[in-house]
Amino acid sequence: MFTSSVKSFNQFGEIAKIQLAEYSIDMFSQDGDCCLPMQTLNDLLVSPEYLYLVFNGEKVIGSGFSSEHIKQMYTAAPREMSPELAKFNFSELMLLMDNCYGLKEEHRIRSFLNMVIFNKDLHALLAGTDPKAFDAALTTLLMNYLDDSHSAFINASWMSGEADPLTMMSILTSIGRSSRSKLKSSSVFEEARKVYYPNGVPGYEEISDTAFITFDGFDMEFEEWEKYYQLECIDPQKDTIQLISYANQQIRREGSPVKNIVLGLSLNGGGAADAAVFTASWMAGEAVIALRDTMTNSETVTSYYADVNLDGNSDKDSEDRVSGGNYRLFCLISGNSFSCGNLVPAALKASGNVTLLGQRSGGGSSVVMPCTTASGTVFMMSGTKQLATVRNGSFYNIDEGIEPDFVLSRPESFYDRPALVEYINSLK
Repeated sequence: MFTSSVKSFNQFGEIAKIQLAEYSIDMFSQDGDCCLPMQTLNDLLVSPEYLYLVFNGEKVIGSGFSSEHIKQMYTAAPREMSPELAKFNFSELMLLMDNCYGLKEEHRIRSFLNMVIFNKDLHALLAGTDPKAFDAALTTLLMNYLDDSHSAFINASWMSGEADPLTMMSILTSIGRSSRSKLKSSSVFEEARKVYYPNGVPGYEEISDTAFITFDGFDMEFEEWEKYYQLECIDPQKDTIQLISYANQQIRREGSPVKNIVLGLSLNGGGAADAAVFTASWMAGEAVIALRDTMTNSETVTSYYADVNLDGNSDKDSEDRVSGGNYRLFCLISGNSFSCGNLVPAALKASGNVTLLGQRSGGGSSVVMPCTTASGTVFMMSGTKQLATVRNGSFYNIDEGIEPDFVLSRPESFYDRPALVEYINSLK
């Protein structure tokens, strides 16, 4: 469903050297083979592929990210960690975060080991044998200290036992100042939108000469692209792919009054990257995505063209995009436009074809990496793959968000669409 441009660029990075001895993690040789712990293999090679492994003392459970399959670990009875496991559990966590936390430089963290050791209370819990205390301390580290909205606790260790809903609620509400601020802002914008759209905002709406396309997350009904080509009709309620395809049809229909197109991402918290690239390609003409690996410093720039009209041709087909036509293109963003909701406005602004309206987007440049600990705790964090923009040949991550071209200071201004259309038509 995508054509990758020949303009794509790759800059190979450096070999990453990881000294396990610095973390007191042992390897050993047996019969000519070099053996290392399963958790080390998981942290450095398996988790980056959106899979993870957990050993619960009885069996190894392999699971995909967000899969309920991982809960098979709770078949084993909860127990306290041995001193040896507690020591390894802590060391392995420090190895993982030192090498795979993508925002380490932005947080001015030289060493997670030193950071945790200097915080004696946190160190005592993370290095201790009580699995519940470890889970709570890890949650504090992820959601309070790092506070980047991509790093979060997911499942309690099998050694702690599956957390009940009340415990999970208390864990997930122990978030840092930045995340609390995002939640508060999201609530304010949602209330402002309800004033104008009490029954929910439509995915596609035309007001006068302006088409509005709005969705709060990028999603895909199918993982297999060929299924989109087998659809008898497009249902814009199903997912982002079908909504964008439907919008493209409506805007291009015979007698269409549409002159302005507004992509509403003011409450878009992210989601499926493929759907985000699909959307950016439709509006920008091509989706130019820059990615940097923080472990090796390798870099890549790839240009994508999406088959928006689902005719089997995605190679610069003018019917697949709205740039280059007679349309004026806009994107509404706010501090709630996070992750892929931040990536798309970055790509749109870089294209030079789209005007951004609203407030600085919410950031979230590092792609989520699913993780586990040796004790079986499941969490996620900002990983080594970092989204970026390229300026003067240099890569700059987009974690600080994207500045709009024109500021809308009040949340109500995002959703009073007749007034917004009047404002857009006044812009030169």
